[in-house]
Amino acid sequence: MFIVMTGSKNFLGSEKSLTMKIGSNGKRVTHVIVTLTPADTYDMEFLRVRSTKNGITRDLVKSVCGVYCDQLQDEFAAATGLYTRL
Repeated sequence: MFIVMTGSKNFLGSEKSLTMKIGSNGKRVTHVIVTLTPADTYDMEFLRVRSTKNGITRDLVKSVCGVYCDQLQDEFAAATGLYTRL
């Protein structure tokens, strides 16, 4: 359901993080990185990745630290404008 509602694709996971490309949104965020911290909270980075004539540009749109698991959806919606609940 999350994939359909957000247009997410190109998932890349590791032991402590998940990176994904998301569909078009009003805030022009293209990629999200969610990382599990030792404090059992999450850090979220919202990026705008684009190609230019000089290569690829990676701009940090928003970074949120210390997010609890029940706050992930709200932080995602606030940063991207994409809602993950019906």
